[in-house]
Amino acid sequence: MADDAPGEGTTGVSDGAGTSDGDRAVDPGDLAAEWPAQAADTVVRVVDSVREKTTEPAQTAARGIVYGLVAAFLAIVAVVLVVVGAFRALANYLPGDVWAAHAIVGVIFSIAGAALWFQRRPPSEPSTDDATA
Repeated sequence: MADDAPGEGTTGVSDGAGTSDGDRAVDPGDLAAEWPAQAADTVVRVVDSVREKTTEPAQTAARGIVYGLVAAFLAIVAVVLVVVGAFRALANYLPGDVWAAHAIVGVIFSIAGAALWFQRRPPSEPSTDDATA
């Protein structure tokens, strides 16, 4: 070990050039061969990060909107079918003509509409202080 050149020993002493005795020498050919892979890895990492922050939330929101619209459409169809079925059942089992079923359904919807009408909130009126400002 006495004839070791500076930077090639195992003493752990720095040679002053930024490398320690335990480090292996870096071949410039290795750097030239590795930088395309490192650059590609960096690009892939950046693209994945951008996708994670932009595309995935957009896809989640789009999925929620689509599933919500499908669920709303199916709910509307179900409500219409239930109302039609209830009306036909009333028309079949009530004595008399179809007008009795029409009257009963009309009363039910009128009561529901009146209940919703009375639960509404009137628009707030602007104060006189806001109008003069």
